[in-house]
Amino acid sequence: MKNSAGVRTKMPWKALMATGLLALLGISAGVPTAALADEARAVWFHRWEWNDRQDIEDEITNIDNCHMNAVLFQIRGQGDAFYISEHEPWSNLVGDEYPGYDPLAVAIYEAHKKGLELHAYVNTMPAWSGSTPPVSPDHIYNAHPEWIMVDASGTPMDPSSGYADISPGIPQAAQHVNDVIMDIATNYDVDGIHLDYIRYPGWDIPDKDYSHDDSSLARFARDYSGCTPSTCPPQWDAFRRTLVTEMVAACHDSVTTLKPWVKISAATWGIFYYGYTYYFQDSHGWMEAGILDFSAPMIYTGNTSDFQSRLHDHVVNSYGRHVYGGIGIYLGDVTPSVMVDEINICRSEGAEGQVMFAASDLTSSYRLTLVGSGGPYEYLADIPAMAWKGSRPFIASVALPIDSTHVDLFFSRDVDATTGQNPSNYTFDNGLVALSAVRDASDHRLINLTTSTHYEQTIYTLTVSNVADEGTKEVVSWPNNQRKFYGMAQAPEVIVDNQHGWPAFTFVGEWPIGTFGNCWLDNKRYHAGPGDGDETATWTTPITTPGNYKVYFWVNSSAYTADAHYYIDTYAGPDSAIGDQNSVPQPETWQYLGTFPFADTARVTVTDYWESAFGTVIADAIRWVFVSPLDPDAPPAAITDLASHKSNADIVLTWSEVTSDTLGNPETISEYVIYRDTQPHSPPGDSVGSTTNTTFTDPGAAGSTGTNYYYVVRAVDDGQAKSVNSNQVGEFDRGLSSGSKAAESGMTGTHR
Repeated sequence: MKNSAGVRTKMPWKALMATGLLALLGISAGVPTAALADEARAVWFHRWEWNDRQDIEDEITNIDNCHMNAVLFQIRGQGDAFYISEHEPWSNLVGDEYPGYDPLAVAIYEAHKKGLELHAYVNTMPAWSGSTPPVSPDHIYNAHPEWIMVDASGTPMDPSSGYADISPGIPQAAQHVNDVIMDIATNYDVDGIHLDYIRYPGWDIPDKDYSHDDSSLARFARDYSGCTPSTCPPQWDAFRRTLVTEMVAACHDSVTTLKPWVKISAATWGIFYYGYTYYFQDSHGWMEAGILDFSAPMIYTGNTSDFQSRLHDHVVNSYGRHVYGGIGIYLGDVTPSVMVDEINICRSEGAEGQVMFAASDLTSSYRLTLVGSGGPYEYLADIPAMAWKGSRPFIASVALPIDSTHVDLFFSRDVDATTGQNPSNYTFDNGLVALSAVRDASDHRLINLTTSTHYEQTIYTLTVSNVADEGTKEVVSWPNNQRKFYGMAQAPEVIVDNQHGWPAFTFVGEWPIGTFGNCWLDNKRYHAGPGDGDETATWTTPITTPGNYKVYFWVNSSAYTADAHYYIDTYAGPDSAIGDQNSVPQPETWQYLGTFPFADTARVTVTDYWESAFGTVIADAIRWVFVSPLDPDAPPAAITDLASHKSNADIVLTWSEVTSDTLGNPETISEYVIYRDTQPHSPPGDSVGSTTNTTFTDPGAAGSTGTNYYYVVRAVDDGQAKSVNSNQVGEFDRGLSSGSKAAESGMTGTHR
């Protein structure tokens, strides 16, 4: 049954039983009474089961038609994302980039509007699989190879023969997983976090003992004084078991502190002894410690006797937490009739529900068996309550862009008409504006927003204020009032190639024409260095839509310098960045340089200066892609009079106070950040400190006779917006007692 808002409701079974109406419904008296109680009916919906948005919608509709009440939707497979992630790149299964929709947001919307719970299903340990490494250099497998588990000989796991896993004994790796989970829990209205592969590889990799990374070995030696893995095998096993438990506990504590109603669960080993002994997964201990709300043991077998004995072990060791028996309907011997038998075993053993693997295996024969006359799911059921969980508040559940000027915002309950239809209660970043808000006529949980144009290259954050629940008048508040989404209008972009000529492309010095590789528009310019930064190539374009633009340069091979020095003239002043023309994922691609603000003219310059082993700098094409309108709260104006001198062994920097932003408006500066490098013409280098004054003494340069130091300073306002780099100054520590060496280096402004 569903109410007028489309929310699932179940029939009052206890009342039916009391009045003898079960017989009228044709339900056999022989069905276990547990069949009539609340029970969880969940399904694993993994990342290989859909290709596009329509697939997600269709599969969740199918799940709903099976009278299930929870979806475990996989959103992380191997250090990747099927959602807008702050920490990991898009999955290769969606083309390594935003696929034009947010899979997790779509799944939440489809599930919640049907009254189903939606749990984020996360593979925790796997970092990568396959013989080809991931495309993104930011992927953890590329960025942190030191996190991969190693065997006793120090050999990392080989992703070509299965998953290469991160080591939970490396604190940074474990923290990264927790950061990923908290990103999901903070930014999405999920009903739960479901942990899979929360274990060591165990029997998955025969004759291998993981992980002997330096961090794990050092922690083991500290915790078990005098022990090594070879001399203390039981302690080594216990240590690794503890590391996995700590990851589960960190997830539970972090998520439930933020959102006490969100459920934490895990796909656990079907035979507990094997999971505990060979995979270091103490799922019974997790239940006893209260760090799991439910366990979903993967009891994938068509032998109902084995199914019952394995499930029984989990139920009697549940310590008051819930157990949802995992049924492997993907197996050939788990026929529809065996599935029914195993559902009834779950009921007779006292498990609180079942989980089916997997969604795409819910074919018509299984569906008809489940919901047909006399089937175990013929009637709807509610998920059993968990008395220890916090209550779910009024939530802005999901924001979905409909077209370039419309966004649908779905709430967890019916929205009050007055507050819900006030457009001033909806604010966006990146210059987007809510023009009107209308409550949907048929579903009062839905607000249809009309906005100014939102662009496909931009992630927008929608913040809801003062909107109340229709019934209780509860007002949605943090952390349930912000939702992210990608815009939809095609972003304006401009490409300038070296062949476009003056004034779009100009150069100073020796930049001969080359044709090696797949050049943009057939050829390129190059400088074979080394150089001192005085020979330059510049791309210039008029800007018709002022805004923040992503800037890319074309790379046609991987045989060039890894640190080409680019300078960008922005509306806020000069800025700079390093471009890697060598270590690119593919030899022919647009390589991202950074995002910068432009008003009427955009200009990018590359110099002949380089520091790496590869000395050829290329100048082919530059691409500007619109991201968002210019922020009306402009950044501080740049410092232009930075000077330096020596005072004994220290280097002292001085500059004038910044009192305005880049638009000339009064500005309040919270601090100045100082950056130092040992090379000229360089992007800002490493921060060596900050100050609220207009002078800074760098004692870190003391005692380094013969070292050259180059400095820039950035002003930071009270909203944390930074100015671009100041002019660059240098000090040459050759035993001289004082004197600015900016003139000696030939530097003027930011570029020299």
